Amino acid sequence: MSIRHSPKKEKMAKFFRSVGAFFKQNYKPLIALVCVAVICGGVLALGSDLFKVDETERTARDLRKIYPDAKRFEKRDVINELETNSELFGKTMKIIYAYKVYGNETDETPSAVIVKARSGVSGFKGYSEVVIAVGMEGKIVNVIVSSFGGDDRTANVNAKYFENNYIGRNIFEVEHFDVYAPSDAENSVDIVSGATFSVKSIAGAVNAAIWYIREAELI
Repeated sequence: MSIRHSPKKEKMAKFFRSVGAFFKQNYKPLIALVCVAVICGGVLALGSDLFKVDETERTARDLRKIYPDAKRFEKRDVINELETNSELFGKTMKIIYAYKVYGNETDETPSAVIVKARSGVSGFKGYSEVVIAVGMEGKIVNVIVSSFGGDDRTANVNAKYFENNYIGRNIFEVEHFDVYAPSDAENSVDIVSGATFSVKSIAGAVNAAIWYIREAELI
């Protein structure tokens, strides 16, 4: 007496036989793939610790990048007692550091000042941080975004579209930058489609930095 299996059971049995045959023929490449994934994961985890940059090294890199011709940087104490306009800068605005820049080791007169500031205006993911270099006549020499909406890792990639908004402007002619100002206004900032919050956050950090340079009389 023969036993007949239902079509459903026969399909399932055929499926499992196919799976078994596949693994039997391809188990070596699969094992190799798993090993590669495990090794790569370990390398990435190790690299995250090995290449993690502390604040001292990060500051040194920022200074070299924003003013590569400088021969000497002189750190200045940050004055935290200055009264701020919370409506303009936001309550969480912070001045992180300030430096005077010298073109030669023996120069007594600085060439520029550098200030790093955190925006009091939140971007899409968080608060942006900028490093700004301003010449002694008040002209913005360079701007780099060191944290883009709270994300340090992609700051250099994302910020290249926004930094040129400020270079060449004079901080004694522009009190603060406004993303909603008319395009022909002295304090206008170009808006990038889809990145309004990020542009506002970066502008907030720049505004905080130039305000501090004026208020602390760094130039």
